[in-house]
Formats: sequence, C-alpha cells, structure tokens
Amino acid sequence: MSTGPGASQPSGFAPVDLLTSSRMKTWRSCPRRHYYQYELARASHGPESAASALGTTVHAALEAWWCTWRDLGGYGALDAALYAARGDEDAEADRERDPYTVALTQALVIAYDARWSRWAASVEVLGVEAPFVAPLEHPTLGLRARRWAVAGKMDVLLRLSDGRVAIVDHKVTASDARVGSDWRRKLTLDPQVSTYFGGAEALGHPAGLALWDVIQRPALKPYKAVAEVKLKLDGTPRAGQRLADETPDEYQERLIARLADEGPEAALAHVEVVRTEQEREAHAWALWHTVREIEESRAAVRACDGDARAVTQNAGACMAYGSPCPYLPVCEGTASIDDPTRYRRLPVAHAELPAEMQVQTHNAQHPQRSTTNTPDIGEHQ
Repeated sequence: MSTGPGASQPSGFAPVDLLTSSRMKTWRSCPRRHYYQYELARASHGPESAASALGTTVHAALEAWWCTWRDLGGYGALDAALYAARGDEDAEADRERDPYTVALTQALVIAYDARWSRWAASVEVLGVEAPFVAPLEHPTLGLRARRWAVAGKMDVLLRLSDGRVAIVDHKVTASDARVGSDWRRKLTLDPQVSTYFGGAEALGHPAGLALWDVIQRPALKPYKAVAEVKLKLDGTPRAGQRLADETPDEYQERLIARLADEGPEAALAHVEVVRTEQEREAHAWALWHTVREIEESRAAVRACDGDARAVTQNAGACMAYGSPCPYLPVCEGTASIDDPTRYRRLPVAHAELPAEMQVQTHNAQHPQRSTTNTPDIGEHQ
C-alpha cells in the first residue's frame, strides 16, 4: 500500500529536504512561490519590506538580550540589545539599516527590558536561536520519511521557575493584540507552535507550553516636512506642519514617551499556548500531507521537463501583506527566474537555518533527481 512520503529512515541518514513552518506557510499560500523560493532556491535582489526589516532588527536585538541573560545573568542586557539594533558598522547589510527602523527597535527594546527583566531573572535560558531537526513521521503508521525531516529555529527555550520548559517566540505586530482581539485568537491557532513542540523534544527538552512573546509597535510614524509650510503671524509653522523631517532621535523620544504613557504592559504580553495530543496529531497530518503534495508537484515538474507551469499558482497571494510577491514579474512573464540581475541563487534554501544543517541546493535547483515519479514513497506491509 502506498503511504505517501514516508518509510523507515535508516540510522544516521541525513534528510535532503527540510520542512519548516515558513516553508509550509509558503506552500499553503502559493505553490508556485514555493517552487521558486525553495525548490529553485532563488531570492529577489529587491529591498526588504519595512515590516520584514523591523522583524529582523527586533529579533537581532532580542537575541542579544537573551544571550546576555544566558551568559552573564542579564548584566548589560539592554546595552547589548541596543547595540545589536544599531548593527555592526563594518557590515554592509547593517550599514544599510533604516535609521527610523533602528529608532523604533530601540524604543521597543527599552520597553521590553523594563517589562521582562525581573521575570527573566527567575528563569533558566536553555537555548537562544536554537535550531532543531526532528523526524517527519506518519501520524498513525509510525513510518519515518526517507528524504524529509521537520526543522526550525526557536527564538528562546526556557525552564520556568516552576520547572516547566517553555518555548518563546517573538511576534512583532501593528495589529490590535489585546485579549479577545481577532489577531490574538488567530495567534493561538498558529501551527508554528505545534512544530516547535516537536523541535523541543528533538533537543531533549520536552516543552509544557509555548509563550508567544507579543510586541505591539506603537501606531506612530516619523513626521515629515510639508512642501508648502503655512506660517502663523509670529512666523512659526501652523499646527501639524514642519519645516524639516523629524530626526530618528526625535522619533525615538516620541515613541518612548508613548510607550511610557501607556505602560510597557500595553505593548508587551505573553500569550500561553498548549497543544493537546489530538491537536499535535492533527498537525502531524498537516505536515505529512504538505510533503505529499510537494512531492506530487515535483513529479509534475519532472514530467514536464522542469516547466514551472506544472506548479499551481494562487493569484490571491500576489499582493499579500500589502506588497507584491517578489516572484510576480516571473509569473507575469516580464522577468526570468534565471536573470541574475533580478534573482540570486542561494547556497541553501533555508536562510534562517545554519548551513551545516542543510544539503547544498544544487539538487534543489535541478529537482529532476529521480527517475521515478515517486522519489519518496514508501511501502507499508
């Protein structure tokens, strides 16, 4: 009987393909984008979105903050986080950081330090930016995939004062994150945390709960100078008009003032999430079916000599999150995925994971790596 993507995995076998939460989300959103991003391992040369840039900078700052708690008992945690938000002046990518994004990140970090320092002193840090690889198993038959594994990287892994192990994942949002909000209801159902429970077990620290570390950014944007300033009789600009743009330092001061007025608790919260055995089994089915669908898509591409049109598109995802998909020009036919001036080839498909965890993507860039249409189908007697 054909069982999908699994069969018993030989001892010591290193999987070729990794299924992360990001990969699974991309597949569900648009299989064609998944093909370009993960199968061909191509990335756009275009600029990072503002939301993505903020998330990257905040994660870098909080990584430094938690590493200081792990290594130095929290001594100098805020300074380390503020420095990480600014970035390394000798690194080209850090020099290009938007100063207003840095100002917003530093304001949030200052509030984060005020909100969570006392609590951090009561926990044991087991891991920071901890990568994991866990077996991909059939939910009921117990078979392990030959070529696939589940992987990811947890922001923080803690042992709480009551002895429970907690997974911590940072979530930066501009949405209403208060109790009862639609955003928080959706967050509690996020499948990412189910993957992390399996990852914690793979690391030898079975978790009792997950904490979504919610960081709600203030709805403040930098003030900009107006083209035509209208002055009062005394020569000063009228209310709401500026002669010059607000500087990053001024913007940061205004953010800190807003956070102080509302209190850190208004912008920062921990949302506890647990998963029952039934919920984890349902997630295991979702993982298994995702891999089965990806393998079926690969078989279609192989049958068409690598034609990407064999992979389904989802036009509803072309403008998700308010910005165009980076691969939209390829789907429109106005650009080629093989144009090195538009898309670069990545050495590994999962930039968030250590390179040593991944097989080099020369195979992924040429997915015709099997002579059969079912390269990862096992037989169960």
